[in-house]
Amino acid sequence: MHLKELLDRRLDRDDATVKVMTVHKAKGLEFPIVLCPGLWSAPGGRSSLRHAHDDDEGRRTFNTVWVTGLTEYAAVNEVRTAAVEEERGEDRRALYVACTRAVHRLVVWEVPDHRHGTQPLRELLGETCGTDVDNVASRSNGTMSVVHVVEQPAVQTLQHDIPTQGEIASAVFEGELAANWKVWSFSGIQRAVNEGDHSHELTDPVPTPAGGFDEPSEHAEGETRALSPLNSSLSEIPGSAAFGSLVHGVLETVDFASENVRDDLEVACTEALQYRPMNVNPTTLALGLSDALHAPIGGPFGARRLVDIPQSDRLNELEFHMPLVRMSTNELAARVRDALPNDDPMRPWFANAADGMLNIDIEGMLTGSIDLVARVDGRYFIADYKTNRISADAEFTQEELISEMFRHGYPLQALIYLVALRRFLRYRLGGHRDLDELIAGAAYFFVRGMDPHQSTTDTRGVMWWTPPSSAIASLDRMFEVEALR
Repeated sequence: MHLKELLDRRLDRDDATVKVMTVHKAKGLEFPIVLCPGLWSAPGGRSSLRHAHDDDEGRRTFNTVWVTGLTEYAAVNEVRTAAVEEERGEDRRALYVACTRAVHRLVVWEVPDHRHGTQPLRELLGETCGTDVDNVASRSNGTMSVVHVVEQPAVQTLQHDIPTQGEIASAVFEGELAANWKVWSFSGIQRAVNEGDHSHELTDPVPTPAGGFDEPSEHAEGETRALSPLNSSLSEIPGSAAFGSLVHGVLETVDFASENVRDDLEVACTEALQYRPMNVNPTTLALGLSDALHAPIGGPFGARRLVDIPQSDRLNELEFHMPLVRMSTNELAARVRDALPNDDPMRPWFANAADGMLNIDIEGMLTGSIDLVARVDGRYFIADYKTNRISADAEFTQEELISEMFRHGYPLQALIYLVALRRFLRYRLGGHRDLDELIAGAAYFFVRGMDPHQSTTDTRGVMWWTPPSSAIASLDRMFEVEALR
């Protein structure tokens, strides 16, 4: 009798449910009728246990044949024999579970002529009735019956039409790929600017000091000329992309408000230099960074210092992702320019970017990572650490910092990051708070120019920009509204 016929006879399809599951999943469950069509075959598809064995005394032995290839030693055979016995025990336990799940009827298939591998069902029948199941059935008072199936079911062959005409060819993509659709970032936009030779259009009206460079500059590697920043501990350390990354990593991990922040910085610098070998003394570097952390940050917070911000009010390396539809950077710059007052220190950069035909199309996703989001007196600001050396005689005045900001396009970076902060606060705090009142602006900490001995009115080394909320909201709406088209 075939499985389908048995199901049709014994189950009413209208009020019964057929479930197919493994034996292990059936543990602890019961079913009115249980069909076991596969217990006659040898278990397969499992990894062998022949790598280890716990003997009767609780000792663990390993089968070294996998390493040595030697099979004649007694220890190897002992492990192999014990593993086989453990596998047979597991098979019998699974057989017991399968045969005890039925409430009313159990149907088990057995193939007498099958002689491959270990069949726990056949072993059990051999030990209990010598495989004479007909004799067992005759003495069961009708609770057990044996059905011998002698007919061979017809072999089902899959039929399908084979095409007789036409040639086989590979599919050809005839569409058009959007070259500018990708994951953009501030640095990615800057690279596109340079590759498109638009850098002259970003020149700001303020004269740029000679020799300015940022961490990503390849020319910074190996720079050794003497400089005279306020933070003398960092004056002789060469600038490079690797050094900028090292400083970012150290400041990300150290607790600014620690009572032993100076020692913590040296430990972090020493560890970081193990992974970024460079000619930098960790004690000197730690001293310079400690000076930067103890310098007043100015702006809306005056004499406050980074060491005054506890770890609970800091969020390091905040990543963000925002959708972008097709737009041009000069369109973006024009939108911001129109939202900034004439006396805003960053307006000349956006005006120059918009009016200088800076036309780079961006589309896809906009992503970035903000060095620091901090909360002071209930207000939030973003910060970016900069290791720029600017020039040989730089004093890190506001004029020099503005020029450095313009040189590297930092106004665009700051505004994008402020939009990300605005969205982050909106998602975290909800719509019941005035987000614009909570945002204190963006701070660029040029660590080489920050000194703890400067007065609270001395803004050298720190560049604050607090654009009007309308500028941040305008760019936020540009991303949000355009993305919903």
